[in-house]
Amino acid sequence: MFDRKDKKAIANFPPHHQALVNEQQLVASLSRNDWHGLLVSLKQHDQLVKKHRLPPRSLDFVLPLLRILLEDVPRDGYLGLRADLRGDDAPGKVGQAQNIPPINRGVKSIEQTYHFDPWLALEAKLANRAKLDLWVADLVRVRKIHKRGSSGKMKTKFKRKSIQKVRVRLSVPASWAVVAPASGVPGWCRITMEREGDRIVLDGRSKYPIVVPDRKHGIFTAASPQVPGAPTQGQLNNVLLLIGEVFRWIPKTQQVAS
Repeated sequence: MFDRKDKKAIANFPPHHQALVNEQQLVASLSRNDWHGLLVSLKQHDQLVKKHRLPPRSLDFVLPLLRILLEDVPRDGYLGLRADLRGDDAPGKVGQAQNIPPINRGVKSIEQTYHFDPWLALEAKLANRAKLDLWVADLVRVRKIHKRGSSGKMKTKFKRKSIQKVRVRLSVPASWAVVAPASGVPGWCRITMEREGDRIVLDGRSKYPIVVPDRKHGIFTAASPQVPGAPTQGQLNNVLLLIGEVFRWIPKTQQVAS
């Protein structure tokens, strides 16, 4: 429940800011100036609201990513964003549970579920006539293990394994001299190039494990890519690295506004 002071402060926020607080989702397509105004409001959130923080990944992933990309968006351009920060266990993201064979004699049963969380989608029209699309999704394997402990009592343990998938799609005019860099493509990503009408499209993809520390909840232990303390700065760095690798295919003379 929101207390009176927090409720009053949130009511004065822009509509998109309120949606991120109340629904943990942000869907918007705004100009550069409108985004800057919204980012200022989000940055001030913790100064005005004491008990209801923005969802994880808001301040340490989404905001710095937007600030970086907005530098290349012209005044008459736009940036569209869909951020779903409810977590990988939100409705519609959890697959059907399946039983798998026990791994040893002490284990009674194992229930396995896959969570698919496409939590970020972004598109931007850049000042150099390029169009950038970005997607980030988490694939989480959750195992609920029923086992007998050393005391003879039955216990339930949860194990999570998370992989983050990143995709960057850059569309540029076909007249540009797009070519693979002489040093090649690093092994941690895959980049392809194809022509679509009067545009050349570069498609970059990468994936990597997310290592998240466990967090105690009473007698239970839970670990989620959404919890505070998750290495979101490292996740942001990997997204920026993939964007940078895709832009290495573009001539330097075309990487500024033309």
